[in-house]
Amino acid sequence: MTIFSIKTDKLADVIKSITALQKKSVYVGVPESTTQREGEPENNATLAYIHDNGSPATNIPARPFLREGVEEGLPKCEKQLKKAVDLALAGKSTEPALHGVGLSAQNAVRHYMSTADFVPLSKYTLEQRVKRAGIGVKIGKGAQAELDARARGEAPSNENARPLIDTGELRKSITYAIRGE
Repeated sequence: MTIFSIKTDKLADVIKSITALQKKSVYVGVPESTTQREGEPENNATLAYIHDNGSPATNIPARPFLREGVEEGLPKCEKQLKKAVDLALAGKSTEPALHGVGLSAQNAVRHYMSTADFVPLSKYTLEQRVKRAGIGVKIGKGAQAELDARARGEAPSNENARPLIDTGELRKSITYAIRGE
């Protein structure tokens, strides 16, 4: 009595897909090579590092967002990784699922930047945002609203002016890359 029979031997394809998947990594962050900011001495990669870790020398508190954002997005990333494993076990390319992992992590970090409860901006930073708004940068309304709220005696918050999101360039620079053979 035969319980099963092999009609097509795809073992070689499965081994090839699993081996390829093991050699791949998905990275999320700000690649230095593509993040120069027009008219600015620092690029987005440098700014991301400074904001993530803080800079006591320039009175910038740490506002960790990269690792925390990825961790917040892990459930979606894990679903995409499961798809990658399923594809590998079927002997198929895992690239589509790995791109799904990258996009899920990228979006999680961007969302975290927009929603996390960071140390509120300093009065000086708010004033600088308002000042720049007068020279064509589409910012300042929130910064002015935050300054007004503080003048009324309200506690500093992220409601009106989000840390890490000024012009939006840093947030948009968060991306992913798939590396490996």
